[in-house]
Amino acid sequence: MAPHEMTKAEFMSAAKAEQLVNHGRKWNVTLGTYSSFSDAESEAAAKADVHRGAVNNALYLNTPDCEGMSNDGMPPIRVLVDYLDLVDEFNVVSAIAA
Repeated sequence: MAPHEMTKAEFMSAAKAEQLVNHGRKWNVTLGTYSSFSDAESEAAAKADVHRGAVNNALYLNTPDCEGMSNDGMPPIRVLVDYLDLVDEFNVVSAIAA
């Protein structure tokens, strides 16, 4: 399952975070083949930051501006309830109303 298809709690439980040393970033968070950096202060905050980024990116890739670009689909409603600010930012009314 892709990060944007998982709830925040599911992602936090399944993802791994590696603290980076002598690197420009603080954390490398992975879930299977998915990987993303974070500059958060703690492991938990890094996982939360990366999950939010994955949901944000999935929402963006489903906007009219990205029509024709490859994407892995919309985050399900059970994921979006943790990110109502992103739902508002990307005007995801139809997904919530469905």
